[in-house]
Amino acid sequence: MQSEALTNELKGNLFEYLVGLHLARLYGVEGQFLTSFAGGLKERLLGYERQLRRSNPQLLVDLMTLASATSNKIKASQNEECSVKNISIIGKLHGGRSKNLDYGEADLLLIQEQQIVTPISIKLAKEGSYVNTKSGGVNTFLSRYFASCLDAGHWQERLIQELEQSFFLMGATLYEMVGMEFNGTFGAEWGESGLSDLPGQLDRRMRRVIFHHYHNVISVIYNAFVHFFSSSYHPFIQSTLPLLGLGGADNLAQFSCFYNNKVAPSSETHSMINLSRVTYFDRATMLDQLPQMELLQLKDEVSSFELALADYLLQIRVKPMNAFTTMGLKINCSLKIR
Repeated sequence: MQSEALTNELKGNLFEYLVGLHLARLYGVEGQFLTSFAGGLKERLLGYERQLRRSNPQLLVDLMTLASATSNKIKASQNEECSVKNISIIGKLHGGRSKNLDYGEADLLLIQEQQIVTPISIKLAKEGSYVNTKSGGVNTFLSRYFASCLDAGHWQERLIQELEQSFFLMGATLYEMVGMEFNGTFGAEWGESGLSDLPGQLDRRMRRVIFHHYHNVISVIYNAFVHFFSSSYHPFIQSTLPLLGLGGADNLAQFSCFYNNKVAPSSETHSMINLSRVTYFDRATMLDQLPQMELLQLKDEVSSFELALADYLLQIRVKPMNAFTTMGLKINCSLKIR
């Protein structure tokens, strides 16, 4: 699992760079683009390439194919008269933090004359999967993204209260199951007893307790959405734009490159990936779909729910920050094509 996670991280970083490089070639600004990758950033990229070449050399070739298809799609979406002077990467390679918050979830910037900037978000995902679009901390999720909705502050307080109470109940129940006393936090004794802080490494009974905790938290968010939907409909649907990955600039566009795994020949030791398709949407596309948004029913004992659009499902899911033994949770938002 650790090896797969590392490969995915390297794959994502290299894909971002390769899309930028292919775009720079298409616009004839490769020299300017490569100049910006001097020093530590260049060394980091070379390190990623070396690691991936050792673990799965064919994947590098496949990534180039996927990046080429994605950059072609991006260029085709732009005005033919668009004169790009440089391509700037501001996504994963820079820690995912743009220096200008106006660019929202952008990974690449197309820089034109007179400082006109087109922000581009790029995603790499397996065909049929949910694509992550936004992640936020549970302690500020409702008050930050739905501040314009009626009673947002009240629902945020309820969410924090439920988080604290449910976490304590989960901890007390799990400690009782192993014959220990819970004092409000998972102490060193938990690990010293041979117990994991990852749900997948615990037995079914314990996992049910943990996921019941997640369900308690997501239930409050779901009920808040029900309230916003009925009391603040127009502010609510506008507030979902950042969750769709469209926060910040009005001209931000999101491109998702989907791939399928292909069976490696007998001479190969690694699986390879095939291009499936490259999809694209922008704010105008989503604004057309948002008025038909439907809040789907929350199911029992699950940690997520969905909002249905004409062509997409927006999933809102509760996940641990790292380990379930700490109170902090994050809210993951992701899109799936219907």
